[in-house]
Amino acid sequence: GCDLRLAVFADCILSDATFFDADLRSADLSGADLTRACFQTARLEGADLSNAIISETDMRATYDKNTKWPEGYDPQDNGAVLIDDEAS
Repeated sequence: GCDLRLAVFADCILSDATFFDADLRSADLSGADLTRACFQTARLEGADLSNAIISETDMRATYDKNTKWPEGYDPQDNGAVLIDDEAS
Protein backbone atom coordinates (compact mmCIF):
# COMPACT_ATOMS: atom_id res chain seq x y z
CA GLY A 1 0.00 0.00 0.00
CA CYS A 2 2.98 2.34 -0.35
CA ASP A 3 2.77 5.64 -2.20
CA LEU A 4 5.45 5.21 -4.86
CA ARG A 5 4.15 7.73 -7.39
CA LEU A 6 6.99 9.02 -9.59
CA ALA A 7 9.48 6.60 -7.97
CA VAL A 8 12.48 5.67 -10.10
CA PHE A 9 13.30 1.96 -10.18
CA ALA A 10 14.87 1.99 -13.64
CA ASP A 11 17.20 -0.98 -14.22
CA CYS A 12 16.74 -2.21 -10.60
CA ILE A 13 16.58 -5.85 -9.60
CA LEU A 14 13.12 -6.20 -8.06
CA SER A 15 12.64 -9.93 -8.48
CA ASP A 16 10.33 -11.37 -5.82
CA ALA A 17 9.37 -7.84 -4.64
CA THR A 18 5.84 -7.23 -3.38
CA PHE A 19 4.01 -4.09 -4.51
CA PHE A 20 0.61 -5.25 -3.24
CA ASP A 21 -1.86 -2.33 -3.38
CA ALA A 22 0.99 0.14 -4.09
CA ASP A 23 0.45 3.39 -5.95
CA LEU A 24 3.03 3.33 -8.75
CA ARG A 25 1.38 5.93 -10.98
CA SER A 26 3.99 7.49 -13.29
CA ALA A 27 6.79 5.40 -11.71
CA ASP A 28 9.82 4.49 -13.82
CA LEU A 29 10.33 0.71 -13.85
CA SER A 30 12.01 0.66 -17.26
CA GLY A 31 14.56 -2.09 -17.64
CA ALA A 32 13.83 -3.46 -14.15
CA ASP A 33 13.93 -7.18 -13.39
CA LEU A 34 10.38 -7.88 -12.13
CA THR A 35 10.63 -11.67 -12.17
CA ARG A 36 8.07 -13.17 -9.76
CA ALA A 37 7.17 -9.71 -8.40
CA CYS A 38 3.64 -9.11 -7.12
CA PHE A 39 1.68 -6.10 -8.36
CA GLN A 40 -1.73 -7.35 -7.21
CA THR A 41 -4.16 -4.40 -6.88
CA ALA A 42 -1.32 -1.93 -7.58
CA ARG A 43 -1.89 1.19 -9.68
CA LEU A 44 0.34 1.42 -12.76
CA GLU A 45 -1.35 4.27 -14.60
CA GLY A 46 1.30 6.17 -16.55
CA ALA A 47 4.11 3.90 -15.32
CA ASP A 48 7.00 3.05 -17.62
CA LEU A 49 7.73 -0.69 -17.72
CA SER A 50 9.42 -0.61 -21.11
CA ASN A 51 12.23 -3.16 -21.42
CA ALA A 52 11.35 -4.61 -18.00
CA ILE A 53 11.71 -8.34 -17.43
CA ILE A 54 8.21 -9.57 -16.60
CA SER A 55 8.29 -13.30 -15.98
CA GLU A 56 6.06 -15.21 -13.54
CA THR A 57 4.91 -11.78 -12.36
CA ASP A 58 1.52 -11.25 -10.69
CA MET A 59 0.35 -8.34 -12.81
CA ARG A 60 -3.23 -8.05 -11.49
CA ALA A 61 -2.91 -4.25 -11.39
CA THR A 62 -4.67 -1.34 -13.04
CA TYR A 63 -3.13 0.61 -15.89
CA ASP A 64 -4.15 3.21 -18.46
CA LYS A 65 -3.36 4.09 -22.06
CA ASN A 66 -0.22 5.96 -20.89
CA THR A 67 1.35 2.91 -19.24
CA LYS A 68 4.37 1.68 -21.23
CA TRP A 69 4.90 -2.08 -21.42
CA PRO A 70 7.75 -4.21 -22.79
CA GLU A 71 7.45 -4.82 -26.52
CA GLY A 72 5.09 -7.72 -27.21
CA TYR A 73 3.73 -7.88 -23.64
CA ASP A 74 -0.06 -8.04 -23.35
CA PRO A 75 -1.06 -6.77 -19.90
CA GLN A 76 -4.69 -7.90 -20.16
CA ASP A 77 -3.60 -11.45 -21.00
CA ASN A 78 -1.62 -11.34 -17.75
CA GLY A 79 -4.41 -10.09 -15.48
CA ALA A 80 -3.94 -6.31 -15.65
CA VAL A 81 -7.06 -4.17 -15.95
CA LEU A 82 -7.27 -1.19 -18.29
CA ILE A 83 -9.05 1.73 -16.66
CA ASP A 84 -10.45 4.90 -18.13
CA ASP A 85 -8.41 8.08 -17.64
CA GLU A 86 -11.44 9.77 -16.09
CA ALA A 87 -11.61 7.15 -13.32
CA SER A 88 -8.00 7.60 -12.24
